[in-house]
Amino acid sequence: MSPLRNLAVYGCIALSLAGCNDKKINVTIPMGAVIYAKLYHLGDPALGTVLPTEYRAGGAGKVDYDFSQVLAGGDCALGIPLEWNNSMKKHVAATATLSCDGVEQRELKGYVVDKDGKQGLDGVALGGVVSFVVTESVSVK
Repeated sequence: MSPLRNLAVYGCIALSLAGCNDKKINVTIPMGAVIYAKLYHLGDPALGTVLPTEYRAGGAGKVDYDFSQVLAGGDCALGIPLEWNNSMKKHVAATATLSCDGVEQRELKGYVVDKDGKQGLDGVALGGVVSFVVTESVSVK
């Protein structure tokens, strides 16, 4: 094979691999699942990196663990449009937007909870972890 032909073959291989995403995401986030995000931007929306959950004994803990590992490995971020609720005196949200590399953005319906599992957040800070409870199942592909 001539050197020029070798170069052409390697060029074609390189071009075909350039569009490949080896972190293909194909996961369903079930209703009631909790997504944890570490905030790196406070604004509208607040943005955070999706964190993997630790495995907890029990059926629901296993599901949260499985999908969160996939999302954290797929460089996913969660955008949460937090609003101040005067009657509750807390930050609340009804939706969040999940963005992952190589995947279309998905809107998630749900709400934020504090460390005690109560709806709403007293405050938010950079580097803080926000818990978002999903109220409708969604597939991320």
